[in-house]
Amino acid sequence: MSSSFADLRAAIDRIAAHVVFWPDAVEAVSTWLYFDARHAEPKYAAEVRAYFDELLPNDAVEDLGVSH
Repeated sequence: MSSSFADLRAAIDRIAAHVVFWPDAVEAVSTWLYFDARHAEPKYAAEVRAYFDELLPNDAVEDLGVSH
């Protein structure tokens, strides 16, 4: 993991820890994957993609705090 990605991930994680779901972070990472990943080293792009998967809610209803 590159130092800059580790720093960015840590910053996003600190903010996301205080909110149930942060759609702006998901959108930003998704945009990078769509437009920029093809220009990055494959290992780096794979790390970002794995992090993107971590940012996505497992259960949208549960993660948004909506009762069933």
